[in-house]
This record gives sequence, structure tokens and C-alpha cells, in this order.
Amino acid sequence: MNPIRGLFNSRKFYVLLMDTIVSLIIYFVGKYAVPSVADDVLFFIGALQPVFLALIGGIAYEDGKAKAAGVHPSQYYLKPPPNVPEHDAME
Repeated sequence: MNPIRGLFNSRKFYVLLMDTIVSLIIYFVGKYAVPSVADDVLFFIGALQPVFLALIGGIAYEDGKAKAAGVHPSQYYLKPPPNVPEHDAME
């Protein structure tokens, strides 16, 4: 599998990208629109980070368990998942 394609198919990458974009938007809107709430904005961004990190960790754990069971989506091109009939049997 192409590493770049794997990156763009990764749920963890999209969560990281969303976290970065949301944090940057909140930071710059808070900094330039209402400078008096800059400390609150930094607190809010800091409060969001553990949520995103827990989500990425949960996805990584789920992917690890799926890969160990042999049903991870990245393994479908290698072998069919268990209990799934072959394509010819479905016709």
C-alpha cells in the first residue's frame, strides 16, 4: 500500500487534521476578534486536546485489535475477512 494513500485513508489523520484546523480557527478568532478573552480561548483549546488525543488513541486501539483479528480494512486485499464468502460464491 502506498504510504500517502494510507495516510489519507486513516481516520486518525483526519481527526488530527480536524483538531489542528479547529484549534487554529478558535485561536485566531479569539485573538483578533475579541482580544480580551485570549486566556479563555487558550484554556478552551487546552481542554479540547485530551478529547482529540483520547479519540485518536481509541481509534488506534480499535485498529490494532482489528488487525490482530485479521479483519482490518487494510488487510482485505491480502485475504478475505473470516466468515465472508468469496466473491464467486455470491453470484
